[in-house]
Amino acid sequence: MCYLDILSDLLPQDPNLLRPSFTHPDFHMENIFVNPDNPSEITAILDWSSAEIAPLVVQAKPLEMIEYEGPQVEGLERPKLPADLAAMPDAE
Repeated sequence: MCYLDILSDLLPQDPNLLRPSFTHPDFHMENIFVNPDNPSEITAILDWSSAEIAPLVVQAKPLEMIEYEGPQVEGLERPKLPADLAAMPDAE
């Protein structure tokens, strides 16, 4: 059987998985800088040497930060949410 004859059966049917997508394959806590006054604000991402643009289906793999086993990064503690968060107006 010719590969081109079965190609449409091998590719995902969802067009979103085939569109070009940007990825940073070395995305872990040591490559992300945040604003110390607002830790939810990313100020820089480092180490772009292996970044690529490719279809999303080609890039499907766990993020490096999920499996990161490097040294513990200091100063990136989870922000403390207000105790009355649920009662706060949406604008706040």
